[in-house]
Amino acid sequence: MASWRTLVEVMKALRKDANPNGVGKLIKEEVRIAIFALRYTNQFPRLPANFETSGQRDADMYDLLECVFGFQKDNVRNQRVNVVLTFVNAQSRLGKPIKRIDEKAMNEVFLKVLDSYIEWCRHLRISTLWNSFEALGRDRKLILVSLYFLIWGEAANFRFLTKYVCYILHHMARELDAMLDHGEAYPAASCRTERGSVSFLEQIVLPIYEPLDVMARELDAMLDHGEAYPAASCRTERGSVSFLEQIVLPIYEPLDVVS
Repeated sequence: MASWRTLVEVMKALRKDANPNGVGKLIKEEVRIAIFALRYTNQFPRLPANFETSGQRDADMYDLLECVFGFQKDNVRNQRVNVVLTFVNAQSRLGKPIKRIDEKAMNEVFLKVLDSYIEWCRHLRISTLWNSFEALGRDRKLILVSLYFLIWGEAANFRFLTKYVCYILHHMARELDAMLDHGEAYPAASCRTERGSVSFLEQIVLPIYEPLDVMARELDAMLDHGEAYPAASCRTERGSVSFLEQIVLPIYEPLDVVS
């Protein structure tokens, strides 16, 4: 019951027109502080004039990530609430009054959410997105956690491919870093469609599913035929058959633009 009550409070708080004499008056301080932490600061580039925020509320870093990578609005709305609840829960366990998210709660959430990414970097012996954890700013921690939630929320079944999710996060965050130095936000090259729009679903997610769907159909045809033969989807220009070359490597191509 407490979780549902907190969820209602978060949803109300995210609406700028929440009735101050209604549920909005009862919103926990932890909720207000978590929402405030996600606010759009002057450290972020300006949103384009034609970008519209959903709902009657002030812009926050989720609007920036939606603008840059084209995440679906439902996913953005859901993950905004999920992240707020995650920080509220971490903060409430500390059991002390606050004026902003406690550093201990911030680090707890950050390290828990990005644990698989940190292990992935360690396994590959590559540097993480930060040179020093101690020097990592609060906004930087928040936006990396938010980006991970958005990728995970829209990834559907491939969210279980942890290494690929880590790869996506690593490259998209680097792309975001390059954009943050500009005065105005713009669509990421990795998610830009031929129509000029921006879509994480079309440019990152679907290229994973489409070749696997073709392979599944080929396998069904082989089973009906009763004989195994080289799959057309995995056949190279040299005439050989390679799952790595024809299926795996093309999946990574959209993000290679920021390598």
